[in-house]
Amino acid sequence: MAIRISGTEMTSDLTRHTARAADGGGWTVSWLPGRTLTHSQAVTAMTIAEAVVEHAGDLADNGSAWWLHIDGLAAGLGITGPCAVAEASLSPEGRESLDAAPAADPERSAMIGVMTPDEAMALLAYVAGYAPAVFDAAVADRSDTFADELAERADARAEAEYMADPEGYCLACGENVSHFIGYDGPRHFRGPHKLVTGSERRELFTPEDGHAPRVAWREAGAR
Repeated sequence: MAIRISGTEMTSDLTRHTARAADGGGWTVSWLPGRTLTHSQAVTAMTIAEAVVEHAGDLADNGSAWWLHIDGLAAGLGITGPCAVAEASLSPEGRESLDAAPAADPERSAMIGVMTPDEAMALLAYVAGYAPAVFDAAVADRSDTFADELAERADARAEAEYMADPEGYCLACGENVSHFIGYDGPRHFRGPHKLVTGSERRELFTPEDGHAPRVAWREAGAR
């Protein structure tokens, strides 16, 4: 969705972040409080805010090419890609809540700003395991809905990974093959590999010639 730009405001249907013309010239952006940007930088900041929403799944993968794109955009704002994604991921309400919180130690803030996505993720994982109460409090403090939004993203990512899992089939006859509770070894079956709604049904069967499954794998939905 294109950014809507007027003489005094920039908005988007993808993000609640906005940019507004500042008194005395320049622009301010809701996820970069305290900074006055040029018109071009404000467009860049809004582009990052849109990308954080539209490509959340891509940015969850540290190897995604979208990180190179974000890094390039963020450089135009004088910050790193991970820092830009972290800041733009906050809702405007969460941004206000964070601004009201005690300021982080400048030395620690500087270290966060130069972390790679892998390093930031590893550090967050450590905090979540070592001090889960601190992690939960930080998530809750960002906004009332942030924890729910993260849970929805995690569910969407898990579903996407599940739907992309390779599917077993029999080299001898091409029918679907999988393992089932209560049965030794793989079995032939008819029906979908992926159970999504709970109403799907699978039917186990034995081929007419009685051959045992010769298991191979193919891409999801390739049949």
